[in-house]
Amino acid sequence: MKWHGTRRRRLALTGVAVLLVALAAALGARVGSVSEPALPDCPAAPAIVIDPGHGGIDGGANIPGMLEKEIVLDVALQTKQMLEERHVPVVMTRATDSDLGGNYDGGRLRRDLNYRIKVANNCRTALMLSLHVNSTVNTQERGMLILYQPTRAGRDAAYFFDDVLRRWPLHTRREDPIARKDLAVLKTKAPSLLVEMGFISNQADRELLGDGAYRKRIAQALTSACAAIYHQWVKQGNR
Repeated sequence: MKWHGTRRRRLALTGVAVLLVALAAALGARVGSVSEPALPDCPAAPAIVIDPGHGGIDGGANIPGMLEKEIVLDVALQTKQMLEERHVPVVMTRATDSDLGGNYDGGRLRRDLNYRIKVANNCRTALMLSLHVNSTVNTQERGMLILYQPTRAGRDAAYFFDDVLRRWPLHTRREDPIARKDLAVLKTKAPSLLVEMGFISNQADRELLGDGAYRKRIAQALTSACAAIYHQWVKQGNR
């Protein structure tokens, strides 16, 4: 009886081991099955790449009832439509509430950022425009902010956008555009900008960002700046 009991325990332990191995294999297959979204088609002519930040499981900056990912996608889609009405080719890194990083694990953020860069580098890109909403613990901070790739073309584009946004007027901050070497979406082959459209942590900005008419004005201003740069750089052969 003792031997049989030991044998039963051995069999039980063997069964548990087999189950653990199968579970590990299944988890490994799941982690290893991350599939990158297909790259969007590239137009024949150089394009403006519009990159609405975040998406899917990543809501970005948020307060109850308001998510960065939804605000930036709305502005991006309106900007795309307005640019195409002006016959400016547009490529979107995402056009839906989709996650670009795949499985929610330690590598998701890096895959998300790499995909956005790959979209811009895959096509003939005149300008990469990444759209975001800011947030900070200082609730008095407000207004739009432009960050740019530290190249001559990036700086030129940033100051042109800054001037357009101030004249609409949409730009309430005193800071000039800021060069950033550390932001992944600004490391594209083409000149790139990141526009923070306001602070979700500031009540006045939050009310504006929640207003559809105001988001349309942002899209109109971005369209005006993108179209002007496109025709200057591409049509005149500077890109």
